[in-house]
Amino acid sequence: MKKKILIIINVDWFYISHFKKLGERIISNGYELHLATEFTGNYKILKKHGIVLHKINLSRSSSSLISEIRTFVSILIIILKVNPSIIQLFTIKAVLYGGLCARIIGFKNLIPYITGLGYLFTDGNNLSKVKFWLLKQFYKLSIDINGINLICENKYDLNFLKKIIIGKSANMVDYHLIPGAGVNLEEFKYLPLPNGVPIVVLPARMLWQKGVQEFVDAARILRSQKVKARFCLVGCSDSDNPSSIPKEKIDEWKKENIVEIWGHRSDMPLVMSSASIIVLPSYREGMPKTLLEASACGRAIVATDVPGCRDAVVENKTGLIVPVRNAIDLAKSIKNLIDNPSLLNSMGASGRSHAEQFFSILHTTSLNIKVFECILNRDEVF
Repeated sequence: MKKKILIIINVDWFYISHFKKLGERIISNGYELHLATEFTGNYKILKKHGIVLHKINLSRSSSSLISEIRTFVSILIIILKVNPSIIQLFTIKAVLYGGLCARIIGFKNLIPYITGLGYLFTDGNNLSKVKFWLLKQFYKLSIDINGINLICENKYDLNFLKKIIIGKSANMVDYHLIPGAGVNLEEFKYLPLPNGVPIVVLPARMLWQKGVQEFVDAARILRSQKVKARFCLVGCSDSDNPSSIPKEKIDEWKKENIVEIWGHRSDMPLVMSSASIIVLPSYREGMPKTLLEASACGRAIVATDVPGCRDAVVENKTGLIVPVRNAIDLAKSIKNLIDNPSLLNSMGASGRSHAEQFFSILHTTSLNIKVFECILNRDEVF
């Protein structure tokens, strides 16, 4: 019989955008793939790919205790019904609830995959500090389990979880570092820089924590300095995220005519190739997929000095690193690149080489499959 892999993730579109290739690799390696998630219109598409699907409600915005208990119970029932060989958990609620279920039933072949530590780790208000303390306790219950395998996308998150969350029992958990979901190097091709007025793009969900306000402020500064460039926001809103930017604010920026609002785009290779510079002034990341795609397309990057962003960029070689929440320094770095076309080209070439070496989706999915094999064969990984 085929070994069963159960993936639990918050929503179907996130699986498709980040881990669809991993799922294909799982199936091609002879495993039976089960996916438990909330569906937003992609059920039939995923069903065609040979995945056994299970519906759950993992809404990030839910505050109803009864709803959360129902979600937890539904995950527990799915685990007992599927009886998987391995459970892999993506996103915060999946990690917390799936880990608690595993602890209750004594399931050991568990892989929490930390795609990022979330907005509570970037928000400094008092309420979030209380939530942060509670989150630490839940994390301990969910991932501080003897013999489980924990995957992180950057060194800071790995060390933070190892030292701050798990602490003294850290030697009970096996740790692995995988540099993000990876990028399809054949889809995101290395192309020459476009001619004409430079296009500066921030590709991200419209969240305050992605540094969208700082990007708009930097564009305003550069416009006042008569810098010739187009500044574009590419991405959709995310109403379930507490950091979501209101539509009224985005409409206000559009009317001001400082930035162009491109919205959601399904043709990201074209977006990347039409840009001269990719900017991500985020407050915190796991391993931002957009920066991996930017490097693959040979585009220089300006990103903040925070976990995830600094891991995706080789400073002064594939891009520039700026202080977080600092529109002035962000504007200076963007202008520096606009004024130096040769630097844009050299960083782009270095970025492509870096992506080929570390960020290929073949490489990242291979690392993940190797963790599966380690668990099932009880061999040492890497």
